[in-house]
Amino acid sequence: MNNATVQVYIIHNIVTENILMSRFVLSADLHLGHDNILKYRSGFDSPEEHHNILFDNLASFVQRRDTLILLGDIATTPFWLERVASIQCTKKVLVLGNHCTNMKVSGKMLALTDGFDEIHSMLSKRNTWFTHCPIHPQELHGKINVHGHLHDSIILDDAGKPDPRYINISVDQTQFRPVLFGDVVSQITR
Repeated sequence: MNNATVQVYIIHNIVTENILMSRFVLSADLHLGHDNILKYRSGFDSPEEHHNILFDNLASFVQRRDTLILLGDIATTPFWLERVASIQCTKKVLVLGNHCTNMKVSGKMLALTDGFDEIHSMLSKRNTWFTHCPIHPQELHGKINVHGHLHDSIILDDAGKPDPRYINISVDQTQFRPVLFGDVVSQITR
C-alpha cells in the first residue's frame, strides 16, 4: 500500500468506527434532587435512593463516544446537575423541560450552561422532534416526536391505541433507565 492508500484506509476506519460506535442515548424526567418525587413515583424507599439509582443507571449506561440527549426535568439542585455534567461522553445535549428553568435554585441556569454542550427548547434530528413536552400534531410535519413530561402516560390516537408518532421516553416508561435512539426507531418500525 502507498501512503495515500494507507491514509484513506485509516480515515475510512475512523469514520466507520465512529458511525458504528457512536450512539444517541436518551432519557427524560429524572428529577434528581427533587425531595418530594416519591409522591409521584413509587418503588423507592427514599428520595436519596431514587436519585442514586437513576443517576447510576444513566452514568453506567453512557459510553465515551455517545451523545447524551436529556429531554428535560433532569435535576433540581446544583449538586445533581454537576453529577450529570460529570458523565463522560462525546456530547451532552439538554432539551429544556418545564422544571429546568426554575430560578428558585441559585445558580441553576449557570450550572445548566456549564454542564451541557448544547441547550435547546426543542431539537430536530434524524426525522425526529426531541422535546420535553409533546408537540401539537400539526407541528410534527411528518416527523415523530420523542418526548418526556407525561411520565407514566402516553398519547393515544383516535382509536384509543398508542399514537406511533409519539414516543414517551420518560424514565417512568423505561424502567428508570436510559434508552438508545436506535431502539426507539426499531420500536416504531415494528
